Amino acid sequence: MKKKLLILTLSLTYLILLSTANAQIGTDHPCEFVDENNPDSDVFCQSHDNLANSDTTYFLINVDYDKKLNVSGAILYPGNDRININGLYDPIGQKHTANSCSGLISSKCSVNNPTLGIWLLDIKGEQITKTGEFFVNANFDIYKPHKHIIETGILQDHIKFYKTYIKTGSREEHLTVSSNWTDRYSNMEVTIISPNVKTKSDISKGDDKIVQTYYLNPGMVAEGIWISQLRAFDTRADINFHSNYKFEYIENQEIINGIIREKEKKEYPIIIKDSTIPLALTAIRLEAGDIVKIYSVYDPRGTKRTCAAYTDGCAIKDPEPGIWLVNVEGQTVTGHAPFRLANTHSTYIPEDFKAESNITNRGSVFYYTDILTENKTHLVAFSKWSEFEPNMELTIISTNLKSVFDQSEADEKVTQKAFLTPGETAEGRWIVQVKSIWKESEVITKSNYNITPVPEQAQLNADLTMGEKKTYYIKVTESKTPLVLTMTAFQSGDEFRITKVIKPDGKTGTCQKIPSGKESYTCAVKDPKPGIWTIEVTGQNIVGEGPFNLASTFEITSCGNGACDPDENCGTCEQDCQCNRSTCHRNACVDPPKTVGEKRSWLKDDLEDNLITQEKYDIRTDELAAYDDAQLISELQTENEPEEEEPKEEEKNETIEKLKSIIFNPLIIVLLAALSPVAFLAYKARRKKKDESLEDIKRSVEAETKPGEHTETEEPIDAFEFEDKKFVDKIKLIILDPKKFFSIMPRTGGYKEPLIFYIILTTIPIMLIPIIFLILLLLYGKFSLIYLITIPLAPIAAITSIIFLLLYALITHATLKLLGGQGKYESTLRVMAYSSAVSLLTVIPVAGLLAFIYQLYVIILGYKTVHEISTMKTILAFLLAMSIIGTIITIIIALIGMAFIGIILAAVEQSGLSTTPP
Repeated sequence: MKKKLLILTLSLTYLILLSTANAQIGTDHPCEFVDENNPDSDVFCQSHDNLANSDTTYFLINVDYDKKLNVSGAILYPGNDRININGLYDPIGQKHTANSCSGLISSKCSVNNPTLGIWLLDIKGEQITKTGEFFVNANFDIYKPHKHIIETGILQDHIKFYKTYIKTGSREEHLTVSSNWTDRYSNMEVTIISPNVKTKSDISKGDDKIVQTYYLNPGMVAEGIWISQLRAFDTRADINFHSNYKFEYIENQEIINGIIREKEKKEYPIIIKDSTIPLALTAIRLEAGDIVKIYSVYDPRGTKRTCAAYTDGCAIKDPEPGIWLVNVEGQTVTGHAPFRLANTHSTYIPEDFKAESNITNRGSVFYYTDILTENKTHLVAFSKWSEFEPNMELTIISTNLKSVFDQSEADEKVTQKAFLTPGETAEGRWIVQVKSIWKESEVITKSNYNITPVPEQAQLNADLTMGEKKTYYIKVTESKTPLVLTMTAFQSGDEFRITKVIKPDGKTGTCQKIPSGKESYTCAVKDPKPGIWTIEVTGQNIVGEGPFNLASTFEITSCGNGACDPDENCGTCEQDCQCNRSTCHRNACVDPPKTVGEKRSWLKDDLEDNLITQEKYDIRTDELAAYDDAQLISELQTENEPEEEEPKEEEKNETIEKLKSIIFNPLIIVLLAALSPVAFLAYKARRKKKDESLEDIKRSVEAETKPGEHTETEEPIDAFEFEDKKFVDKIKLIILDPKKFFSIMPRTGGYKEPLIFYIILTTIPIMLIPIIFLILLLLYGKFSLIYLITIPLAPIAAITSIIFLLLYALITHATLKLLGGQGKYESTLRVMAYSSAVSLLTVIPVAGLLAFIYQLYVIILGYKTVHEISTMKTILAFLLAMSIIGTIITIIIALIGMAFIGIILAAVEQSGLSTTPP
């Protein structure tokens, strides 16, 4: 009895192990053993299924011993249905199509010496008019893979990611994934992403209600976490997700909703905590025809990473933990395109620190944070506000004055910006500027760094008229904080500029332009020297009186204005003492010395403090030996009150005569007459623009009761890319890619740089001509009269070239404005100056004419870019300017010729010769 019980127990154990083994193989419907006792038979195992038109299905074949593989099949209704073998794949992914392994399923497919392992048979329904039922035969175990079903409802244009872990060698099955849905009109996409970011995708077509894809032997391809992405299009549908591996939903995945314009770029920080999950990203457009792409991805160190592309997305394997940055670009977009960005991890919204502030009407608030080199985190700033109407600007400025800028659009109530690995980009004090554009609003600014309000920041409100200049003084107390200056217009369309910056030592400084909104102007100074800085602001394109707001990271003071204000403390001994009519001595204000003895004592103090050298001390002491106290007091009284000398009467008369000769010169009169039509047309264009600006103001006033309306902001020009280029790099870019050059060229910023560029390329070579002739004279010893002629002609030609540039730019600018150009005179001159780089091509033999034609093309392209008008209008304006200049040159030549003939006739008459024929 015990023996029988033991045998029964062993039998049951064997059956349980056998069933477990079959479950591990994954057979949902085990094959039917056709000839179980004859393993050498062509038909050992059989499996059944059915297909619809264009549907595909697959079977797995377990080739477990060395024997020829035979596969065949049959259709239930062979006269009406047509079912094909798409392919037979071996365990290493190689497709076999020979020996009838591609084509009708009714043919016999065979493979000699098959590789041991799991094979995959891919079947497709080509023409189904009946049931589409069929069966397949094989001389090995053939079965349908086991299906793990995940029921999930996917909304319109929605994405979900699932994951599974596959270990090398643990499973040799092909990974298969499929999805079907209920809505007939929906479309689906399924993508499998392996840990080494190889991908397989399939998308439904027409009224297909199922999509499927498979990845050959995943355990052999890559070990780790595999991702399956499901995406629904068009309509809402309930989705059933099937796989022969057990997938689970990724909990931290996130979808971001955004709006983007054509060529606009937006940045989104992504936080990664688990590096075993590949970073999968997908940008989804929500309107037909729009194209939104992921164009760059940066890791936490700020390094740009290669993102392996798949349909509408890309993936990165083994992403290191930290904050990543994803850049999205609107490539083909109509208006403002809504889109979604999906990823397998989560978006980083900073919550660590926050600072609350109330921003007054169109004012700015500055924060600072100190960043050390070892910090590896992206600096992220995030602002939101309570009111419906306001729009916000958010700018991050690094200590080396690189910046990122974001402005809210329409009724968005949030702005967000990230800066790549600030510790490696620049160590020091960073500035975060938050600005209200519409009206006062309570703003909450958050950051992953502890930002603190700048303690000495200040702002004031004033107004300027067209072309008016005003001077302000900034009291810089320490150089660690960058000096940031921002002007914000109160009227739509007004423009203001900071046109001059003077350092405390009286030298002209540079305030680097920072990208900002359409009605703002921002610039910054790195490591400003403590003291009183002088800035000059100018009104441009102002209608009437233009109110504005001036904000600064330091105090706006009256120091330096030449007047003594009550309790004035300018922070520097020299200016404080001057204001109090005293003298700065040893860092204190004291009364000036009244005796020679006191003066000698002061000199001795300066020598001890190393303020003067021993040599200067000796010289000044010797000078004081000849002074008495009365003489010293007399000089002190008149030292700061120099008398202005009245100009002599003869000098006044001489100046008046010179002015008369210039004003009544015939050449000047002709030029003024020729330019009068141009000036009149320019005046009309300007008047038209003013009327349009008044209409804009009227609309903006009406819009105060319509908070939903919004004016699009101007795309900021990437001025930093332009400034970082060296002189030779700019020449190369002008010649090789002029379109890109003019797209990054700042429209304004002063005349100094373009004029220097033009002088180097045009006038300096002219000035070198006499030197070249002199060298030829020294080398060959041959003298020619042309050597002497070039000496005075070279500087005249150089100066004439610069005058011609200024005049030509003026006339061309007038014709461009006449035809609707939007740029400024400075922009026109910049195009002409930088286009001179093409003239270098004329040194190439037989290329002079081609270089001239190419230069014309570059100039026209530049005008079109900066003035934002059509190509036809640009060419017409260019030709009109050429005709005006040609007319002026013709008149000048005629006048010179007439003057020359007059001189000859006068000389003949003085010689006594007759000017009439005998």
